[in-house]
Formats: sequence, C-alpha cells, structure tokens
Amino acid sequence: MVCTRRLRPGTGRIAHLTQAPIIPCVVINSQIYSRPASWLPLRHSRYGLIFGEPIDPGINPELIEIKLVDAFVQLHARLTAAMAAAG
Repeated sequence: MVCTRRLRPGTGRIAHLTQAPIIPCVVINSQIYSRPASWLPLRHSRYGLIFGEPIDPGINPELIEIKLVDAFVQLHARLTAAMAAAG
C-alpha cells in the first residue's frame, strides 16, 4: 500500500461549514464479498473495521484535513497489527 497522505480538498471545509464532526473509519479487505465463493456456507472471510475519535469541526479546515489523514494512518496501523495478532 502506498500512503500519499493526501485527500481531495474540501472535506475540512464542509465539516467546518456544517459544524459536523468527522469520525474517521478504516476498512481492510472490504472487497471480500465481491467474490461469489465468499458467500458459500462454511467459508471463512476476514475483514477489519475500526473507528477513530471524532474530529472537532470548529478548527481550521486545513487542520481538520491534516488530523483526518493522521487518524487514517494511525487507525490503519492499529488495525493491521490487530489483524496480524489475531492470526
């Protein structure tokens, strides 16, 4: 996976204008159910999902986007480690 640490601009501005907090979420292996074999009985499918702390919408929109990218990177690292530890 390549980490560019970039988002499309505007996420922070929308959150700031609407005063809606952003809750970062990372999903690993989300394409698992696109394979028909994953739906068969007795098949095991593994995927990971993790949520972060809400990001305050009252701060500068550029800072919101920086915090969101940092949260994505940290959550991905935590989820990857937890999935590796689980086997």
